[in-house]
Amino acid sequence: MRGVATVALMGGALVAAPLLFEMPVGAAAVASIAAGVTVAGVACEGFGALTVAAGALAALAFHGLASDGATAAGAAFVALALAPRSMRGRTARWRVAHGAVSALAGACAAHVAVTYGGEGSVAVRAAALVVSGLVASVTLLLPADDGIAYALSSHARATPAAAGEHLLRAVSLRRRIEGSPSLEALDEPTAERIEHAWSALADIAAQRVAMASLNGASVPVLDRRIEQHVEALERIHAAVDERFARAAGLTDSRLAAARLDGETLETEVRALVEVMPN
Repeated sequence: MRGVATVALMGGALVAAPLLFEMPVGAAAVASIAAGVTVAGVACEGFGALTVAAGALAALAFHGLASDGATAAGAAFVALALAPRSMRGRTARWRVAHGAVSALAGACAAHVAVTYGGEGSVAVRAAALVVSGLVASVTLLLPADDGIAYALSSHARATPAAAGEHLLRAVSLRRRIEGSPSLEALDEPTAERIEHAWSALADIAAQRVAMASLNGASVPVLDRRIEQHVEALERIHAAVDERFARAAGLTDSRLAAARLDGETLETEVRALVEVMPN
């Protein structure tokens, strides 16, 4: 769902960009910053301080480079709007790749939007919106951590000894469950409670990092809380996976139909054996 929203917002922002230059300066600034922040927040999974700043900077960069051509402005807009996600690349090489692909995709998407978005029929403009949005969002295909996994990974590097190892286990689990069908099969309240538990772990890890330089009695307490929290999350997701596996067999209509056919055949075989025992 987030991917579809990102495609629509990216395409809409690039296709509608030329209209901003026909508006009063103040209104154009407000509209462009609002569009940039919205795109960054949706694409990067949250409206934190970093994504808001990146979206606003993307809008300002677009306006600053628009006079040099749509491709340069589009490259800057997309690269900066997706910068918070690019920063969550799992290695330095992936982070550089994210940024480079975002800039190239933004340049190509802006070219499509400017070339076809302002002319032709409504169908042509709609096609330009979809194509430019898809091109601009191609970076979403590259792997990157979500906000919680990135925070836990960062805290793990700054947390010594066993607590850091527990956080790395949590990062590995978080990456494994991302987009898993077993998690998506949960009802919304349950999924929200599990997500709150993940957020709580990130908060505890942040507290542990903040107290890393201290040797008070609270440090072992936080270490134990991290260990217990990670173990609880592992048990929760093991139960989620088992529930999904068991429920899949119960809800599969094809398996139910095959079972009925099997029971029918077994009944027929028993009848034949009674009629013709030899």
